[in-house]
Amino acid sequence: MTEADDKVAMLWAVLARITSGKWRAAALTLMACGAYLRGNGPLASVALDAALTADQTYSLAGLVRIALDAGIRPEQFRAMLTDLAPS
Repeated sequence: MTEADDKVAMLWAVLARITSGKWRAAALTLMACGAYLRGNGPLASVALDAALTADQTYSLAGLVRIALDAGIRPEQFRAMLTDLAPS
């Protein structure tokens, strides 16, 4: 993990602590994505659980949960995200 990765991970953690509702769900989902991409499935799972507790209707958290539960490997998840990015 690079220094920039560490700083981004800390940002999501801080935002998850100081926000609520959909904003907390967003921060936790992004934290989960970062953890998932780094191969830390347990942290990703805990963050997704907390995101869905903060907002059960937050669809991105639900989609990432499906990918994690389906056993999609981090490199496959990264490729999926890359394919979604606008060119």
